[in-house]
Amino acid sequence: MSEPTLIRGRHIPGLDGIRGLAVTAVVMHHLSHRFFQGGYVGVDLFFVLSGFLITALLVEEHQATGTVSLVAFYIRRAKRLFPALGGALVLTAGVIVVMGHWHPTIHAGTDLATTRRNMFAALFYFENWMPQTLQNPVTHMWSLSVEEQFYIVWPLDRKSTRLNSSHGYISYAVFCLKKK
Repeated sequence: MSEPTLIRGRHIPGLDGIRGLAVTAVVMHHLSHRFFQGGYVGVDLFFVLSGFLITALLVEEHQATGTVSLVAFYIRRAKRLFPALGGALVLTAGVIVVMGHWHPTIHAGTDLATTRRNMFAALFYFENWMPQTLQNPVTHMWSLSVEEQFYIVWPLDRKSTRLNSSHGYISYAVFCLKKK
C-alpha cells in the first residue's frame, strides 16, 4: 500500500492564508517603505512555501516511483514558469520601446545596454547577481532568480542524499544560514 500524498492533487487552504499574508506584506512595503518595512518577510514566506511544496513533490515522486527524474522535474518547472516570464519580459521591452518613442526623455535615465543585460539575466535566472537600480525595469525579478536557483540546487541535494535522509534538510539549512 502506498503512503498518502502530501501535496499532489490536493489544495491546502492554510497555505492560501500564508500566501495572503506574504502578498500583503510585500504590497504594504511597496506602498510605504517608511511606515511598513516588513516586505522582505513576505518574500521569505514565499520562499519557505516554495521550498515546502517542491520538497513535498520530490518526496512524493520518490515514494511513488522509488526515484526522482530530475529531467522531468526541470521540464515541469520550465513549462510552468517560462511562459509567464517570457510574456513579462516581452511586455516590458514593448513598454520601453513605446514609451521611449512617445516620450524620449524616458531614456534619459535609462541605459538601454544595461537594461538588455538585466533582461537577459532575468530570462536565465541570475537577475539577483546584477546591480539593482531604480532604472532597472526588471529589478523585481531578483526573487524569481533566487527561487529558480533553489529549484536547481535543491533537487540535486535531495537526490544526492536519497530524499529520505535528514542530511539533505540539514545541508539546506546550513546553505540558508550562509546566505544571510
